[in-house]
Amino acid sequence: QIGSYTVSRYSIFEDITPPEWVRVTLNKDTPEAEGKDSVSLLAKDVTSGIARYEIQIDGGSFEEVLPPNYVITKPSYERIVVRAYDKAGNVIEESIETKKGDYSIWIGAAFLVFVVVTMFIISQHRKAY
Repeated sequence: QIGSYTVSRYSIFEDITPPEWVRVTLNKDTPEAEGKDSVSLLAKDVTSGIARYEIQIDGGSFEEVLPPNYVITKPSYERIVVRAYDKAGNVIEESIETKKGDYSIWIGAAFLVFVVVTMFIISQHRKAY
């Protein structure tokens, strides 16, 4: 037609923002996990949405997991890495470090031995005089 034309507008938006963690928590001995440890994980991404989650334990290979909870089957571990990917491929990572072991029983036992030895030495010292 004479004097008319069509105008088209297109917006191109690239999602370069990684997701945000809502929650990443290590849960010890939970009843929901039948006494095993578990990781609660949940992320959000308002632009493209969450595509997948991955978890790695002690430097092993990453495995894809489903939220909101992942039950840890390994009896002992020191480091857990959790990743969340959005649908644009952006990733966020969280690392959970755990202590190597609970040495409180050994510290208590060493203290008890120290007290007993000290009492023995004191009693022997008193007998000598």
